[in-house]
Amino acid sequence: MERALSVPSLSAADVAAHVAASYVRPRRTVLASFPAGGPRGSWPAEEFAQQRRREGVAVDVVMDLDSDAFLVVSAEGDGKSSYEVLLKSRRPRPYPTGVA
Repeated sequence: MERALSVPSLSAADVAAHVAASYVRPRRTVLASFPAGGPRGSWPAEEFAQQRRREGVAVDVVMDLDSDAFLVVSAEGDGKSSYEVLLKSRRPRPYPTGVA
C-alpha cells in the first residue's frame, strides 16, 4: 500500500507575504560597455564611472563574463551604488599604541 506524502500548502495570504519579504534585486541600466582586453594600465570603465559619479549618478562597474567586457551600470531603486555603500562602511583603523 502506497502512502501519499502530505505537503503543506500555503494560503494566498502566506504566498503574498513570502513574495513581499523576498529579496528583489533592483533594476539596473547598462550605461556603457568596455572590452576587458584594454591596454595595460588603462581603466576606461572605471574612468567613465568616476565621471558619472562626479555628475551625481550612482554607478557600479561589473564584469560580464559571457561577453568578456566591463559594464558600467546605474542602480535604480535606492539610488546607492555598492561603491558608495563601501565608502560609507569604511572606518579608519586605529593605530596600535605602544609598538616598539
